[in-house]
Amino acid sequence: MLIPLTDSFLVLFLAFCSVSLQVAAQAVPGLSGFNYTYSGQPDFPAASEAFNLRYTYVPRLVAYPVTVEHVSQIVRVAYESKANVVARSGGHSYVAAGLGGKNSSYVIDTQNFKSITYDPTTQTAIIGVGARLGDIIQVLNQNGRALPHGTCAYVGWGGHMAFGGYGFTTRLWGLAVDSVTGVDVVLANGTVARASKDVNADLFWVRHTCFPGLRMAPSFLPPLNVFEVPSPLSNSSNQFLTCPLLQALRGAGASFGVITSTTVRTYPAPSSATIYSYNWHLTTAAASSALQTYQQFTGSIPSLPSQLGIEVVLTPGERKGYVTFGIAGGWYGPRNQLDQVLQPLLTRMPAPRWNSFDVGDYINSATNLAGGSLATNEPWTQRDTFYAKSLVIPKAGIQQGAGKAWMDYLGSEGVGLSGLGWFLQIGLLGGANSAASAIPKDDNAFAHRDGLFIIQFYTYSEGNRPPFPSRGFGFLDGMVDAIVTNSPANWDYGAYPNYVDDRLTNYEQLYYKQHLARLKTLKRQYDPTGVFDFPTGIRV
Repeated sequence: MLIPLTDSFLVLFLAFCSVSLQVAAQAVPGLSGFNYTYSGQPDFPAASEAFNLRYTYVPRLVAYPVTVEHVSQIVRVAYESKANVVARSGGHSYVAAGLGGKNSSYVIDTQNFKSITYDPTTQTAIIGVGARLGDIIQVLNQNGRALPHGTCAYVGWGGHMAFGGYGFTTRLWGLAVDSVTGVDVVLANGTVARASKDVNADLFWVRHTCFPGLRMAPSFLPPLNVFEVPSPLSNSSNQFLTCPLLQALRGAGASFGVITSTTVRTYPAPSSATIYSYNWHLTTAAASSALQTYQQFTGSIPSLPSQLGIEVVLTPGERKGYVTFGIAGGWYGPRNQLDQVLQPLLTRMPAPRWNSFDVGDYINSATNLAGGSLATNEPWTQRDTFYAKSLVIPKAGIQQGAGKAWMDYLGSEGVGLSGLGWFLQIGLLGGANSAASAIPKDDNAFAHRDGLFIIQFYTYSEGNRPPFPSRGFGFLDGMVDAIVTNSPANWDYGAYPNYVDDRLTNYEQLYYKQHLARLKTLKRQYDPTGVFDFPTGIRV
């Protein structure tokens, strides 16, 4: 089991699971050939319920298209109505972005775009954005292949890879978005496009795209025109753009279009994989020291193998002045090598209260991380009520004073809470030999190639039901502030957009950093009227 405490693991697991719905056809002008529902219909309350029950947005409609042409139809109607459009793949957005993040959006539920096709000749796969991770894992494993991604079986591929897609194989293969080599996308006026590193590479940068070979911006193209253009590197006289949109669609794609399908490169599934965990109950002083030990191990050992995925998991201590400190991860090499790899870390730690190892093949490790099953055939109806934030820690790491202030805060403010639970994860993104760090910075819109850790801060209501205690916001904000305010003024931290936070006032800069100016230029070019606007998207 990945998370040391049962309740915390359950919350994390629930944070990525959703329900599939069948709805009756209704009549809305301009839409036909597929099912959708809207306010006043008996199926609408279930169709429009957010995973995070803090949110109760009411979309204009929830549609279930079957073809790309249906998606184009919906986008075109919204475009002409000056409405917003959002795609929902798994429905697990922390801020209900799959409902638009506000009222009156057109929601395109992509559950019918779930096909997974593997080509053994090219060792690539074509994956619909509505496919669930559990299904992707199983289909690829049947062919001896795998992808980098997160853990929960019910997570939808589209949203997960759209902004990164972090997991224990990230150091081995990169982020989920790094494996994407092509996309099918519907643009803001309903135009259907194919984009890859060779075709429309400009869009591809928003998510791995480029729209070269065009004489006009895509937002002025006639609707329903499926186009495919020459390489962005071509010297053709009709070339209109260079290569940024393909990259933009990889990392910030929801601001630029509705992706319906992705082409991805796959990787050999490891023959041996071990899911491991260790657990300690530490004073805040000891936890601060352990944090520095973890940081030195992950950030300064030049021989750290890429097969090692690792994180620290922090949960409430059993009494004031203490923190429960866990180390967990996945090792994608022979089991008999793991102890040697972890030895420089563990010899500097106290003896753990307990440890565990689940040894097997790759599919066994994925099943373990998914909570024991990769099946997605049953609807998942669990919900949570929570608030989450993130930090991407730069290569310089967390200074000792900031780490101490953080552990002191957790041992003081985070113990004995009534009606509120929490957990934190400090996942290794970089370190020596990390595939994620080796990706060129401008390959796609993910902006944190120099990051060392991705930290998730997560607090939830008792029983996972509303209301969320108002003090939970200040409590979680205080966790982050304990680090940031005790770090140097020029500390180059960021935030991870898949742990999205709609209370983050400077989210554009923290999510996209050096890519922001370029993304804003592309937004003005490809979506000048804001069809794909949402509260944490790229603003014109």
